[in-house]
Amino acid sequence: MKTPPIILSKTEFAAKYIEILQPLEACVAHHYRMNPEIYDLDISRVYETLLKHIRARLTNFPLPQPNLEGIFKEIYTQQFDFIKQMETTYSLKEIQECLKMLEKSLKLWTREHGSRGYLNFISRFN
Repeated sequence: MKTPPIILSKTEFAAKYIEILQPLEACVAHHYRMNPEIYDLDISRVYETLLKHIRARLTNFPLPQPNLEGIFKEIYTQQFDFIKQMETTYSLKEIQECLKMLEKSLKLWTREHGSRGYLNFISRFN
């Protein structure tokens, strides 16, 4: 019989995976400070592209080519390289869950505080 997974609260999850979450958000915050014309929607596309890549690897599908340009391709590449480093410590499934959490956070802050709500929020901490 398979044991049920342990459900973590958002706070417990963030504490457990801070080594993944914080550097990914710090990367985004850095680029936002350098390029204040970026919107949450732009970062959402980066996170979606990273998630597509992880999903493809988990299901042995052909890897999709990122359809990003300029600064967004740069952010994607930096985050992709970081994720590859994290694979020595964390599973792809764990990394996928972290990206999903970042995506949920982005949607929440955008909905609550406008088109740069997430970027403004994470920039306060990174």
